[in-house]
Amino acid sequence: MDFTKKLTLEPSKVTDQDRTAVLDAGHSQTALKDVIAIVSLFSCFNRLVDGHGIEGSPKIFDRDADMFHAGGYLPPPK
Repeated sequence: MDFTKKLTLEPSKVTDQDRTAVLDAGHSQTALKDVIAIVSLFSCFNRLVDGHGIEGSPKIFDRDADMFHAGGYLPPPK
């Protein structure tokens, strides 16, 4: 989690030592690449949403939380 926090808040300060620490903690190279992709995409999405002034609503947050809790990130049933 330290790596994801640094990548989110101070991306230009991420070093080889930070990446090595993730691997030394027992995570795979694939896991490291996955977390880099996920953090990067969410940062991009957040900037798009913030830049356009899009806001959510408690009703949508509650609905989606229930859906994710019940079925994970699978598409909702038709």
